[in-house]
Amino acid sequence: MEARRIRGRALVVRECGCGAAARRRPPRTSARLRAALCLGLGMGFLSLAGAQYRPGSDKYNETMEEISEGLEYDIKTSEYVVRSHYPELLYPERDQYRYAPVSRADYVVGLIIDPCVGLEHDCCMDTFGTPQYLQLKGSTELSYGDDIHSLTQEVTENGDRLPLAASRRPDDYVLIDETCVGEEDPHSLCIGPLARSAPSDAKPACSDNNATVNALASCLDVAGEEHETCVQVGYSSTSFITQCGNEFTDDPHCGTFLEVHKPKGTFHDPEELVLAEVRLTTESVSGYNTTTLPLHYSPETNDSPYRRVLCNFLDTKIAIGQDWRVAETAPKCCCPYAFRSTDRTGRYMCPRDRSSSLMGPFWGAEDTYYNNRRQELNFDSFPRCPVMDMATDKMYMGDLVTLPDGTTLAYHRPATQDDLSGTYAETCPYFDACGMVDADQSCQGTDQEYDFRGEHGIVSAIHDVEGRTVGVDLSFNNGRTSYYFAVAELEDEQIDMGYNYELWWVERTPSEFVVRKKKPFRIEEPACTFDLTNDRYFPYALITEDGVAID
Repeated sequence: MEARRIRGRALVVRECGCGAAARRRPPRTSARLRAALCLGLGMGFLSLAGAQYRPGSDKYNETMEEISEGLEYDIKTSEYVVRSHYPELLYPERDQYRYAPVSRADYVVGLIIDPCVGLEHDCCMDTFGTPQYLQLKGSTELSYGDDIHSLTQEVTENGDRLPLAASRRPDDYVLIDETCVGEEDPHSLCIGPLARSAPSDAKPACSDNNATVNALASCLDVAGEEHETCVQVGYSSTSFITQCGNEFTDDPHCGTFLEVHKPKGTFHDPEELVLAEVRLTTESVSGYNTTTLPLHYSPETNDSPYRRVLCNFLDTKIAIGQDWRVAETAPKCCCPYAFRSTDRTGRYMCPRDRSSSLMGPFWGAEDTYYNNRRQELNFDSFPRCPVMDMATDKMYMGDLVTLPDGTTLAYHRPATQDDLSGTYAETCPYFDACGMVDADQSCQGTDQEYDFRGEHGIVSAIHDVEGRTVGVDLSFNNGRTSYYFAVAELEDEQIDMGYNYELWWVERTPSEFVVRKKKPFRIEEPACTFDLTNDRYFPYALITEDGVAID
């Protein structure tokens, strides 16, 4: 009982200087001084506890050890001590990613995959480079083959047209071809009588080859040393590259890393799993620098005689929290004409506010005090949204009413199909006030198209039938509301372009992992190993000791 009584006093120590009571005291003393006061008072209680038993006795030692552990825990977990010396303990889950891409207005980071193909291994050290790509003219499709200038145009990684003056691509060869009669006659390579173009085999240094990576190939680092199953990566930054020093030099939760991830994950692993990584140790660069990135599939298993490497894996599992784009095959709706400020009539979506053009399915996040307050502040504006359930999106109509004295007033009401100027056989699956038409049909009269095609949403629910995913619910507002789409109505740009992995530029801190850039790339070889047990491919290739991939 005495031990319990003294342990209770130890709790008083925590309250008097390191706990709730300390928060009520005016902040006149430093965190270090308050921690010292806790320690001093605690040591006094330790002396009091020891007075019960003869020093050196088993009971004395047991009591002292028990109370010392409790006091040490109380001090270490004090909010003052933790904030000053152990900030990472304030976050129960530190390996969380936050996507915060770099703004061009602040600084620019660049990534180039396999920048020295066919050139010297150090061709991309302190060198200018550009990630530029060939695009077939008249198409959004990228060209990875040997196409001539007249058939292609150069674009940046953002899809912007690259001016000819900024091109580093060598001129085409001119060869004799007796079959050529004239320009593009009888084929597109002809540039005139007896002459045709052929692409040059010369390549500019520090150029991007992110669609033709072979995970079985070895690579050379900037010192010329060879490494197995890896690829060179060029990186650049117009700002300081975050580094960590002293005791955090080798801390895996501190510094700048390049990480390989599988977009949207697989049946085996989530997207957040780091498949391969390399730490950037250069604080600043001039142009591009080069590092080597391993292409093994992490984590490796010690009980297997085979090594695992990345492979040409395109099968993607739909999971909660993934980002998907709505395809052009999704329903197209025809809704009443949009709101007109001139006469205050027409269709509008709720919730909404005056400070943003976003409304309805694209408005706000979860039901928070801030969003509710925004609604209240805009209640007197027109068109206005009435008090409503924030877990829904509603379509309203601004309308006019004429009073007996001839005064015309504007008011709002729920939109209905009576507001449509046309007649439609089917109702829009998103809003009952709208009709639905086929993709090749147009809306009638003053009705206007409303759809989600081309929009990006986050998967909030998955619909399965007999173990097969048939559809998902997508949210366009961080989960406040969601809309159903069949699997055939979803698409992924990177999968469509043949990319199967992403290289993330990550700044790791004690509290979170901040993703500054995502660079898609494609592993072309090897093929993935087939899983006979589950009748599908593994998301990796098994490699024998001889370096042979198992089919």
